[in-house]
Amino acid sequence: MFETNPFEHEFHIALHLAENDLGPTPLCVGRLQDERGTPFMIRAYEPGVVHSSLSDASLHELNLAKTCLDRLAALHVPDIPSYPSARHYAAELTNKMSVLLDYWNAETSKLGSLVYSFRELELGVATLFRNVSSWNGKTMHGDLRLDNIIFQSDRALLLDVGACCIGDPLYDVAYLSAEPLDAVGFTRILRLLAESDGSAIITELIPLALFSALAWTLERLIHLENNEVEENLLGVDVEVSLQAYFESKAKYLHLLLNGGSLT
Repeated sequence: MFETNPFEHEFHIALHLAENDLGPTPLCVGRLQDERGTPFMIRAYEPGVVHSSLSDASLHELNLAKTCLDRLAALHVPDIPSYPSARHYAAELTNKMSVLLDYWNAETSKLGSLVYSFRELELGVATLFRNVSSWNGKTMHGDLRLDNIIFQSDRALLLDVGACCIGDPLYDVAYLSAEPLDAVGFTRILRLLAESDGSAIITELIPLALFSALAWTLERLIHLENNEVEENLLGVDVEVSLQAYFESKAKYLHLLLNGGSLT
């Protein structure tokens, strides 16, 4: 049984973004009439293109994404969390995972090695962001994976906006850029999505973006293990895919925390 409906909060954020031409219109939110009370949210269909790789996005599409993020940054979205620094944002991720792991059963779980890796990286990220002050206090998406952007001919629209908060939009670019790219691709993304003085900040924020991706993945795996996700997302293939994703991101974050290169 799902105790809460996570889409209730997202519905209101999505509605506000839709009113400002930044996302599809949410139509309704509720629960299925099944024994689990599975939560759902339905959005209006918006035609467009969703890319699987940043290298597939055209110059025009990247400019549309930048315009969309710039407009989001200037938007006042009611009742969203506010984080005064990257350190506070990292701490919120850590606190959320600590609450989840307090109820995690280490004796019966198969996720022990992943939890250990996460805890180890957690310490490294906390140390890294203890003194980072680059954080501008504007609205950010918070989960800007490429599959959360619909590209149309004249605009980009944002999906899955439940993590929207007051932070720094350059974090969104860091999150989007956290996939391993070659040196040319990485430089191209930074040049197109950030001002010249923002590239260094984005590079600095990529470890935090990776840590956030790890937290989301581990949370999903724990919910899968406890059968606390939608039935269509259950299965060995999903678990294997998520574990491989976690391991690749953890390896990448280890590299960065030890002074390795981004590309």
